[in-house]
Formats: sequence, structure tokens, C-alpha cells
Amino acid sequence: MGPALGPTKTLDAHVAALRRKLGDPAWIATARGVGFRLTVPAGQPGGGSPPKAAS
Repeated sequence: MGPALGPTKTLDAHVAALRRKLGDPAWIATARGVGFRLTVPAGQPGGGSPPKAAS
């Protein structure tokens, strides 16, 4: 098998599978140009404002 030609959708497929398993797609937020972030959706236990970053 030769080298892959063009972009693949491997990461997209894995993230889609995780979203299905978690039951609510809001658990994984897409940060355009950065990647993905695991978040707690509003209305879920532990939800609300994200913790402040340590400085």
C-alpha cells in the first residue's frame, strides 16, 4: 500500500463515534483552527462556567 493521497477523514470519524457514544454532541466542541475540546453541556451536572485558567 502506498502513501495516502490527499486529506483523510480519520479524525472526523473518531470524533463522530465519540459523539455518538456520549449521547450528546455538545460534549465535544470544535474550535476552528485549533482542534477539539471536551466540554460539559449546559444543564448537565457540573456544567456552567468553565474554570478560570491558572496564571
